[in-house]
Amino acid sequence: MSGTPTRRSGRRHVQNQKYKEATETLETLNNVLSSDSEEELLVRTLQADPKDDEDFTADQAVPPSDSPDSPRSEASDGSDSSAIATPLEDYEDAHSYASSETDAPRSGMCMHRRSKAGKQQHGATKEATRSRGIPETALKTDNKISRLHLLSGPARKDVMHLVRSGNQWGNDVTLPRRSRMRLPFSHTEEKREFEGTVGWDWYYEQGGKEAYAERQRLRGLSADEAARYLPKRASHNLLMGPYGRQKLFHISTLDSLNVDDAWKVATGEHTLDDQERPRKRRRHGWLLNVGRRVRSLDWAANQDGDIQYLAIATKSAMPKGTSTEAPAFTPASGTPSGVHIWAFAVSQEFSATESTIESSRPPKLKQVLCTDWGDVKQLKWCPTPRSFRNEEADGKVPLGLLAGVWDDGCARVLDVQLDRDQNSGSTYSETPRAVVNIESAAFTAEPPPNSICTCLAWLSATDLAVGHSNGYLSIYSIVPTSPLTPRPPDTDTAQDVSSSTTDTATYPQPWLHIALHQTYIIAITSAYPSFPTLLASTSMSGHTRLTSLLDPQTSYVQSRRTQTPGSTILYHDGLYGCIYPDDGKENITFTGLRFWGNAIGFGKAAGWGGLSCVDVGKVHAVVAFGTADGRIVVTNPIRKVLTKKKQGYQQTLFRHEWVCKQPQAASDAVVEEPGDEDTSYSRHENEREGRKGTSRITEGYKPHSAETHYRYSSRRLFAGGSHGVKGTMTTTIFEEETGATAVCWNPNLSCGGWLAVGWGSGLIRVEDVGI
Repeated sequence: MSGTPTRRSGRRHVQNQKYKEATETLETLNNVLSSDSEEELLVRTLQADPKDDEDFTADQAVPPSDSPDSPRSEASDGSDSSAIATPLEDYEDAHSYASSETDAPRSGMCMHRRSKAGKQQHGATKEATRSRGIPETALKTDNKISRLHLLSGPARKDVMHLVRSGNQWGNDVTLPRRSRMRLPFSHTEEKREFEGTVGWDWYYEQGGKEAYAERQRLRGLSADEAARYLPKRASHNLLMGPYGRQKLFHISTLDSLNVDDAWKVATGEHTLDDQERPRKRRRHGWLLNVGRRVRSLDWAANQDGDIQYLAIATKSAMPKGTSTEAPAFTPASGTPSGVHIWAFAVSQEFSATESTIESSRPPKLKQVLCTDWGDVKQLKWCPTPRSFRNEEADGKVPLGLLAGVWDDGCARVLDVQLDRDQNSGSTYSETPRAVVNIESAAFTAEPPPNSICTCLAWLSATDLAVGHSNGYLSIYSIVPTSPLTPRPPDTDTAQDVSSSTTDTATYPQPWLHIALHQTYIIAITSAYPSFPTLLASTSMSGHTRLTSLLDPQTSYVQSRRTQTPGSTILYHDGLYGCIYPDDGKENITFTGLRFWGNAIGFGKAAGWGGLSCVDVGKVHAVVAFGTADGRIVVTNPIRKVLTKKKQGYQQTLFRHEWVCKQPQAASDAVVEEPGDEDTSYSRHENEREGRKGTSRITEGYKPHSAETHYRYSSRRLFAGGSHGVKGTMTTTIFEEETGATAVCWNPNLSCGGWLAVGWGSGLIRVEDVGI
């Protein structure tokens, strides 16, 4: 009996060509994914569809229809081939641009000539055309191998990078696993060693350390002087514990609360020892009360010891003003602010390479860097590897270079160091914190006239990229290779305000100054370490741009314009792409470097007030984002990006809610006498910090599906459906103190699961969420 199935009518069954190719592709992919050998995996992946790597050549051309080698169509009457009659004379030069039948994609149009009865005419050929451009919906294909090639490109190392990322982190549903954390694949040991040694010769051997010590002038402050930069002493009320059994706790300003102790009190397990409690029920984390709204958080990199350092910037009490200038485009007056450096002890509870937060030693405020340059908008530690040298002889504990953007319109770099007696190795000294005033920074980048600095990103250990409010990008070399140059006189009013609070002795010039956007640049990020010459940026105009610094004038690509600009953009090295909020900030999306502008949604925040902060794991693939209603959500984009049909999940770790305390009597309200225009700092600070309230943190949420598409049509929305009321779309406005304002993953390998979260109420939660 023949192996080809036949119908009852006696006609032979011929399998449809496109389903046959799909079956063969699926079998090839299953063989690739089931392989355990990386070499075999690489070879099969690249050879599964070799036609994608070949360009159009003459020997691949389809011969003319009158040639005896011309292929004939074997489609039967039951096939779904095209019924469009295509004149062959329109394709006489097919050999110059059309590939052979084996090189044609499944989506190509089969050009057959059919009669009115639907039967194929004699002399017709089965030909296919192929476009040299990239189809608009290429990332929507179900073919896993085609999707992989579109994201990585034809290079073997790029394909292997994505395959390894999928194998390493693809099974992490929502939370990162400690056993699967590792440094980026593209950042090899040789590269890290070179960057950590030779890359810092300018600092240790070429006079950079001495020049920074000369430029950065510090002055210790007394207790009375430091009170101007620190929040007032107060207590924050907090409800915490299992849902339905929460207890009330009080956290003083600049004090901490053990998360595990709070849960033990709420559950009645405070009488049990840690050895008697199951490990899965222990919580390794701390709650801090910094007293003011959190604006930025960042962990210090290159810290492999038993202490991790967290830099915190808060919003200070701003004095009343009557300025008519736009505050986002003009420098602010000099107000006192401070950068807090907190130290967290490390515990080797799991293993020598998998550390967690020590629960028996509370975090300590080691240093406060006080400035008079206004509030800090953004803080970023230098992320490049660094091998510290000769710091022990100086009696210092180096933390690294800390870059920031201040409200006076300038970007600065601080060389942060602690005294050895403040942090004597593993003894975790109880020495009181040091409060110092920074009179001048180690490096200061001033904005161009009529502009201010808005954001920054590290490109390397020597280069710093700074975005401005006029749409320009400046890249500075922080290496002090030339002597200090006095600043030229500037008669511009806005520049005079900025210069009144900056160091007048330094005036560095950028080695690149170019217009990236037409207006305010919101955020920039570098594709370090895989592609350090690529820079992604987003602006108030709604455009997201990817620029090559090798030729920024011509080598760039810009996405479509969105109505609502994104608040941030971050690079995900495991997927070779960037992550940013979508239009409306209701979803979080991914776009590849090789397929810029075609977004893939993998996380949703619809109904939660929108996205407010996002961060990407440095040693794992999990993304954490905060919302306006106080939620902190984690998700793994690899599951959704590399495979379209794979289900994506997200999980709410905890949610913070804040309610304002109503005044008990009319005398508690602030009454302003007629004509009283007191704009002093102390008066406004009392009003601002007098807004008291109570917070509640709920947790224990289950993972759920991350559906990013809109489930309701516009007709239902404007007809008063679940998202609309009487023809008007609605959204929820939450208290300013409720929303999440900053989120940050720890970049160090042994502590990669540590997550720091800040809210508008002044609370900060640091917890090890790794499993």
